[in-house]
Amino acid sequence: MPGPLTRLRYWLLARRRARQRRDLRTRLMIAWAALHEARRYVTRDRRAERAERDRLVRELEEALRRQVALEEALLDLQAREIPPAS
Repeated sequence: MPGPLTRLRYWLLARRRARQRRDLRTRLMIAWAALHEARRYVTRDRRAERAERDRLVRELEEALRRQVALEEALLDLQAREIPPAS
């Protein structure tokens, strides 16, 4: 069985924790920490979305460049195969 000093220490600790839970500054600090963490998640997600969007834009531009090159090659081939009308 714990001694009276141990019980007193636990009782004082419990009172201190209860007082901290009621303290406005502590509650504000907890709310600020939660907000800060949420802001970090949003920033991370936005960064990932920007990176994905940039990757897709680069992929689309490359596909368009390839399409133009293919169309030019087909036109060159067509021009070589069809003799000019005389």
